[in-house]
Amino acid sequence: LHYFDTTTKKATCDPARTHPYPKRVAASIFYLNSPTDGNFEEGEFYFADRSNGEVDEIVPIEPGKMIYFTSDVSNLHGALPVQRRTGSSDDEEPRRLALAMWYVFDKELEEFVPTYQDSKQTSRPDSNSRRKGAKPKKVYDPNDPAAPKELFAIPIPNHMKIDSLLQSMGTYLARKSQESRSMWKVNMYGEDALHVLFQDHSAMFSLDFGIALDESSVTEYADSSVLVERHTDGRKPASLQYMLQESVMLHGVLDALSKLILEYVKEDEERYLIKEVEKARMTLPARRA
Repeated sequence: LHYFDTTTKKATCDPARTHPYPKRVAASIFYLNSPTDGNFEEGEFYFADRSNGEVDEIVPIEPGKMIYFTSDVSNLHGALPVQRRTGSSDDEEPRRLALAMWYVFDKELEEFVPTYQDSKQTSRPDSNSRRKGAKPKKVYDPNDPAAPKELFAIPIPNHMKIDSLLQSMGTYLARKSQESRSMWKVNMYGEDALHVLFQDHSAMFSLDFGIALDESSVTEYADSSVLVERHTDGRKPASLQYMLQESVMLHGVLDALSKLILEYVKEDEERYLIKEVEKARMTLPARRA
């Protein structure tokens, strides 16, 4: 997967990450307004040097211009940040308007777009029932073979700091990776997720921290969770060795989460969380040894 890293401000190619839409063969961007009309500066699309991610060729913005390129690693690209135009009124917000399009050969591969109602429910959580900053769960096409498979979600007590839990679990997984002689590779993804890749690259699992619970799962104790998902490339299933080792790792993950979370709860909360952990164990293909 190639993407724009907002931390380093460079285009980046990560071979360990599978593109969510691997069937795309090309893409285009059609510009709808000019910097003057949109009260902005910069924001140009660019092609990057594949060796270091630095800007290699900048494409000037012109209304009616379309950029077209193939969707593979040969066209590593990004976009410069949009800035307010120098000398413009502070009351006039900068707006760069463009139409992004992706292309496939087969009509059956049209990408899934959530309905308006689904988008509204998942991207605009009720402020009264969600912890501030909780992330909505992503909506995937149920027919997309490359879509992640949700394994389980463990509630995070409302009074527990998510950053502390993330750091502790990162330390735990890094230690388990060393103990397994690098059978697993642990990476930080974004600001609040951990990706754990298996040595045969047939699959990986992720821990995403601070994901808002479904409305039916929200309680007085918790409204966000650690969401655990399995990822494959969609072309072949996870190997048998992966599935067996994943169960071993995730039983350990549940043990570690239980120990960390139960330190922060009272007796009534403890019963609820223990029940959720045991329910999660039942989703794993192999029982705990």
